Amino acid sequence: MTTSVKISTNCCRISAKNASRSKEAECLAPSPAVSGFLLLIVCCSFFSESAFAQDRVPPRVSSITLGSSSPTSANLIGLFVTFSESVTGVDISDFTLTTTGVSGSSISSVNALSNSNYFVLVNTGNGSGTIRLNVIDNDSIRDSAQNKLGGSGNGNGNYSSGPTCTIDKAAPTATLSSASGDPVNAAITVAVSLSESSTDFTSADITVVNAAVSGFSGSGTSYSFTLTPSADGT
Repeated sequence: MTTSVKISTNCCRISAKNASRSKEAECLAPSPAVSGFLLLIVCCSFFSESAFAQDRVPPRVSSITLGSSSPTSANLIGLFVTFSESVTGVDISDFTLTTTGVSGSSISSVNALSNSNYFVLVNTGNGSGTIRLNVIDNDSIRDSAQNKLGGSGNGNGNYSSGPTCTIDKAAPTATLSSASGDPVNAAITVAVSLSESSTDFTSADITVVNAAVSGFSGSGTSYSFTLTPSADGT
């Protein structure tokens, strides 16, 4: 919003001449004679106009986005916080965490990437669960016109619509089984059941003694492979 302010200033210059000695007129309009003197009034007018930008729109949180993968087992995760305009006064006290399952999580640091973009580093704590970052409006965040986040008053600029990051620090377990008898003198088919889904379980994760692994297959939580003994024994 732009507000125009107009200032008008008038000034006058008054001079007197002996009417009997001077017949020259110094004004465009006739001047009255006062006690034998010619009263000369020269008027001038000054006009100026100035424009002032007026900002009454309070800043708001535009978005919070994850800067780390989810799910994750990392001890630290990063999130990007974007405001609708340049702001100051952003620090750790302006954020809280909503968690489930984990304990000891905390906000580690807040760093400005620009005047409207901030990077928040979060300590994921212990255990597995979820973490969400929230902005809490305590009127410390303001724009250059001193408009407070969400407007004057605590809480009206709160933001709790950010993404939830899944924290998984529990190591998966594997259960192996086989329908082959014991002892056996042929190849052994082994079934593997994982406690949670995996996308990177391969035959390289299997260590055997006195046998060779072949025919590895499966996905998610169910896999199988074949063991071919290389000699008598176990």
